Amino acid sequence: MKLSLTLSDLLVNAEHNNFTGKVFIESQNSVQWQLYFLLGKLIWINGGYHSNRSWLRILIKFCPETNCEDLGSATKSYYECTQYQTLYLLASKKIISTDKVKLILETRIQEKFFDIIQEHKKCDVTYTLQQESPSNLLNYGFKPSLVIIDYHAILKNIEQDKIFSKQSILKNISLNHAPKVIDTQKLQQKVDLDTYSHFVHFFNGNLSLRDLGLRLNKNVKKIALSLASYLKQSIVEFVEIPDINDNITLEKYRFQFLKYRHSKADFSVACIHNNQEIHQII
Repeated sequence: MKLSLTLSDLLVNAEHNNFTGKVFIESQNSVQWQLYFLLGKLIWINGGYHSNRSWLRILIKFCPETNCEDLGSATKSYYECTQYQTLYLLASKKIISTDKVKLILETRIQEKFFDIIQEHKKCDVTYTLQQESPSNLLNYGFKPSLVIIDYHAILKNIEQDKIFSKQSILKNISLNHAPKVIDTQKLQQKVDLDTYSHFVHFFNGNLSLRDLGLRLNKNVKKIALSLASYLKQSIVEFVEIPDINDNITLEKYRFQFLKYRHSKADFSVACIHNNQEIHQII
């Protein structure tokens, strides 16, 4: 059954009708999310933009020392949602605490909700309901809710957050877009040498705003806002980047992120000089 409604309406209706099954949310841009409900309660969200990047980013943030590849069966293809199985096994084997499970689920839901709401603003979105029995969901690999998540509060916080509306130029920017310096000459005229080096190193079109939020340990929306003036001046642009491959392991992705995240002990001062050529050589 196809419906045209808001995400808030969907959650309220599912809870009111004790809905069990899947809801496919699809936009005109051919992006699809799958929401899983058990007796009216949302238990998981799959799909959407950068599903793999998002998941590995969350694991790096909340389980930095965990080797999920050792879980084995979590990667089996017969599970409906292997990422959910990874989280379930981490919890059931007590590798991570209940508090960590809650943080992971809240972050997952917050990211997906935000993207769905942003998609609503850009184009039409349809909802298709597929009712299932509770036993079917259990066969797919889902278990009763790991923790209780107040996803209504998460949605309300997103809807009340007007941070992007402060800069109308950002209204069409996705947190999955990657900032990229496109006019280095103009940038050099605007900022000091250290800031310039920082910009060209991190804002290279390879890392999304959310990736940068993790790598730089900063609020992702504030990063976007800090770049608004450079976007207006055509010094920086935001580009779409693909999701990473399914076969990228957490260890490979952890290295990709952490190789630029130095602690103070990782470096020492080699030279202090105000000459740009010297700086580039060093």
